[in-house]
Amino acid sequence: LCILRTKEEQDLFQPLVPQMISALTLCLQNIENGAEDVDEMVARNAVESMVMVAEALPTFWRPQLENVWRLMTNIANSENMDEDTRTLAIEFILGLAEEGGGMVRKRKDLLAEFVELLFKMCADVSELHYDTWESYENDDVFGDGAEEDEFATVGEQAFDRISRAVGGKVLFPIAMPMAEAALGSSDWKFRRAGLTALALMSEGCQKAILPNLKAITEGIINFVEDPHHRVRYAAIHCLGQF
Repeated sequence: LCILRTKEEQDLFQPLVPQMISALTLCLQNIENGAEDVDEMVARNAVESMVMVAEALPTFWRPQLENVWRLMTNIANSENMDEDTRTLAIEFILGLAEEGGGMVRKRKDLLAEFVELLFKMCADVSELHYDTWESYENDDVFGDGAEEDEFATVGEQAFDRISRAVGGKVLFPIAMPMAEAALGSSDWKFRRAGLTALALMSEGCQKAILPNLKAITEGIINFVEDPHHRVRYAAIHCLGQF
């Protein structure tokens, strides 16, 4: 499919897409119900192939964009799936955004669902004691990510990529209210996620952030005195990125 030269040739495969979505949905349901690893392998191999098509021919998915997008967010959101499979589902959506940005920008509803998922991923971090946390060397990851936070790191990288792919004009109005809600959470993991998201969006959403820079920065400064060390670090890091 990726090497076919004409749209007419590619369109011959369109009738197979709903069947592929149905098959993957069934795999996901089986995994949620405690099925054996065979369904996981089938799902992972299928999603890996779909990522290749998304990166090479993003508009191939246009007729089924809503269905395939929501399937991938469901896979990425499934705690019963292996993190490698979930990461591939994230990669599929990022491939569409990076290679077919115009198509994706039009679907703010789908982007909102994806951004909400990314906030949840960024909050999936470990409760590390300060002495353990401060001993980590984090040169290879963004912020204060630890080895235990591998899937959260996937979410953080996705925030950076999606903001660059679709731009601040579209993404910032979607993400900012979610960031504000996260910052107001009683759970330190979500406060950290809100600050981390703002830092990661600072470049891709620069033009949208600049008119609001003073108010956002003043809000971030408040978290420099947060009770949790990882939130304080995230606030300082965010200010540095800004």
